[in-house]
Amino acid sequence: MDKHARRELTKELALEAGYRIIKFTTGSEYLHYGRFEPDIPRDYIHLKTAQDRYLDRLIELIPAGVRSILDVGAGSGKTAEVLTGKGYKVDCVSPGRTLAAIAETRLASRGTVYRTTFQDAAIPARYDLVLFSESFQYIPMAAAIEKSLALLNPGGHILIADFFNRSPNPPSAIRGGHKYSAWRELYPRYPLELLAEQDITEETAPLHDIVQAANREVLVPLMTNSRAAALARWPWSTRILLRLFRGRIDAILKRRLSPDRTGAEFARGKIYKVYLFRVATGREARPA
Repeated sequence: MDKHARRELTKELALEAGYRIIKFTTGSEYLHYGRFEPDIPRDYIHLKTAQDRYLDRLIELIPAGVRSILDVGAGSGKTAEVLTGKGYKVDCVSPGRTLAAIAETRLASRGTVYRTTFQDAAIPARYDLVLFSESFQYIPMAAAIEKSLALLNPGGHILIADFFNRSPNPPSAIRGGHKYSAWRELYPRYPLELLAEQDITEETAPLHDIVQAANREVLVPLMTNSRAAALARWPWSTRILLRLFRGRIDAILKRRLSPDRTGAEFARGKIYKVYLFRVATGREARPA
């Protein structure tokens, strides 16, 4: 397994773990940040409420007349299931093996799940709307827009909800996201009419404070106790394993358990935007 394959497997396993933890502890089956509007307390207990609100707000943006939707990066298929329940015909793109299998079970015969990346997906259908809910950041921007345009019916729509790196991009413990300045330069080159634009950075940022609290109060104590138990029961083998993998473990812990991964840090380095575009007739894409 090469480095890229290991990275993708690690990401997939982390997403699945997050899905199962959130489902067990809160009853939510979403993997998105949630939207902590003023009436929702910013704590783990209300994460499901914030995630439900996030989807409610996305659905409110879906224009009248939309009947078919392609959910790109569909995760466990929960969003697709909700949309299907509201009468939309929904297909999914989900490259992860486990989460794609969950999505297939959830949708059954009501929709197709393409188990591949969006760039590589061979999709014969055409849609009224292509949805990127926190999946846009994983796809090259131009490829995402161009593929969407090819898959849309005339007058179709693109709905994007994701975070971007602010420009100039300050150093941050929170990774991910395309450069916001590059995105602002890119999308006007395409035949897209901007119908809605929202900045929901402050409403999504609390997730990082919630994760920090969970790390501090649950994960770190569990890891500390597990290490102590392993050293007490299997002292020699545990010491050898810790010595062999110390560098990798320390790097992961530094990145994932960094005290800098806060809501304030997210808001300082990232901007979370929601965009609704309509394909404009009579316009051609401008070259870069």
